[in-house]
Amino acid sequence: MRFQPKADYIRFVQKQYKKMLTIKQQSIFWLEPPGHGEMRKSAMDSILSGCIPVFFFKDKFMHNNVLPFFFNMSNGWGHDASIVFLIDDVLEGHVDVMDTLSNIPKDKIHKMQTVLSTNAHRLSWNVGARRGDEAPDAADIVIDSLWRIYRRSGAATRLALG
Repeated sequence: MRFQPKADYIRFVQKQYKKMLTIKQQSIFWLEPPGHGEMRKSAMDSILSGCIPVFFFKDKFMHNNVLPFFFNMSNGWGHDASIVFLIDDVLEGHVDVMDTLSNIPKDKIHKMQTVLSTNAHRLSWNVGARRGDEAPDAADIVIDSLWRIYRRSGAATRLALG
């Protein structure tokens, strides 16, 4: 078999990704520090794997601008399915992340995991037409939300009246 750098690299990355997802599926929490931006694909992988994401933000309102609006932590289900630390508090030693996580009661963890299992599909972008008995995915939620905003704006009425 001839060495094919690109193909070998792709197989290696796929194998590592599968390992990481397996570990997430067996974990309770997963630390999600900011990457190039405040939100990373890893957070979506954690949520879809049933693992409670632990976010680190610069201020307590940043999550409203970073997380998808259907996971928004002010008025969405994300508040009940994740942990948020202020990054400066952690870096300055005011908060011990591991101590805080290890002291979360088991019943609260169970409730968070239940919220994740009930809602995580809302972050998935499925391909193909949805059958009537399937739960809505991210595309359905975005389209429905945009339609509600459009209808509330009165634009639909103005178009109908000409």
